[in-house]
Amino acid sequence: MSVNGFRLFSLLMICAASIYWPQQSLAAVYEGWAVSCRNDACFAESTVLASDRTWLMTVRARATHPGAEVQVIVPAGVHIASGLFVGVPGGTVKQAQFVRCEARACEAQLKLSEAELLGWKRGRAAQVRYRPRVAVRPVAFELSLSGITAAIQDLEEKQ
Repeated sequence: MSVNGFRLFSLLMICAASIYWPQQSLAAVYEGWAVSCRNDACFAESTVLASDRTWLMTVRARATHPGAEVQVIVPAGVHIASGLFVGVPGGTVKQAQFVRCEARACEAQLKLSEAELLGWKRGRAAQVRYRPRVAVRPVAFELSLSGITAAIQDLEEKQ
């Protein structure tokens, strides 16, 4: 798919995500990441789909100086006790902490140190792993980090 097609696909995915999270506006798209604003709060956001277009997760990040706060939203029914893990090559694997589940999705959060955020900005992809259901093998996939640096820079200029 072309770069413009990828941007269009990213834009469509962000718009589709707004069905789950209403009152959200799209401010800008940077490769696989977008800057979205909701209720006066802006964040960098990326959505990951499986090859069959099944929604795997949406990630929202916001720089906090030092580091960043990351919100990971995954489909409802995920096996919480198995955990949700995010890692960048050459860096540590971090476990996100689940904070709530609703009918459509579960939310987990993690904090990145300044060094870990720099790893995200320099990396090409983060590896994500969670168990979608109790009797199912864990799924592991990549979250593209292309565009996160520009998206976070845009956020910092908006603050």
